Amino acid sequence: MHGTGNDFVIIDGWEQDVDFASQQIKRIANRHYGIGCDQVIVLKLAASANADLFMQIFNADGNEIEACGNAARCVGSLLTEPRAVIETLAGLVIVEKIADDLVMVDMGKAVVDSTINLKTSFDLTINPISVQIGNPHLVFFVADLDKINVKEIGPQFENHKLFPNGVNVEVAQIIDKSTINLSTWERGVGKTISCGTGACAAVVAAVANKLVNSNCQVIQEGGNVIIDVGSDLSVKLTGLARLSFRGSFSDDIFK
Repeated sequence: MHGTGNDFVIIDGWEQDVDFASQQIKRIANRHYGIGCDQVIVLKLAASANADLFMQIFNADGNEIEACGNAARCVGSLLTEPRAVIETLAGLVIVEKIADDLVMVDMGKAVVDSTINLKTSFDLTINPISVQIGNPHLVFFVADLDKINVKEIGPQFENHKLFPNGVNVEVAQIIDKSTINLSTWERGVGKTISCGTGACAAVVAAVANKLVNSNCQVIQEGGNVIIDVGSDLSVKLTGLARLSFRGSFSDDIFK
């Protein structure tokens, strides 16, 4: 499945016990030797009595991560009920179907950790901002996104000493009070054409600095999403979630 181009291999772990080693996750995610995706998602029974299921999330490098907004929307679109509670390592998130393939996910409250003074080789409109939205993000604001290559910037900061567990890197341009243009480098994946939590982090950082309104469209290469930020920095993400194909695979994929 994909949420505005951010693509996932989603595996049903309800009917059978599914536990993959890191190298196996990397093979599934590999676009040449496996199936190919940004993240591998395994759906399991929830430990929390308040959740409908547990969503286990792995980046393409095989490492397990805490949250993924686009994946939550994809999983929500698969479920028969119009509303569901999904358990993640970052806590519980609520998904609601708005239309056939339009899904909203309530990501909970974001935390603006700090504004950081970092040396960069490119011009910034304000200092970069650290945001937690289930997972860590570092948001840079620039005057012209077309002049920025996130493939050069992302690796410089993904494993910066300030972020011992790595960080997702967003480069954003404010178009107007209700529109942001965004490019993302995801830790453990690389440049992706869409990132749900990244879009949330960019808008939260912009709202905290009074750069945009609390309801904001985020333009990404893979498609647009809408972010709503509450006065308490609670965040809702709305966008398309679509099925690409269904299938099965054998252990031969790991040879």
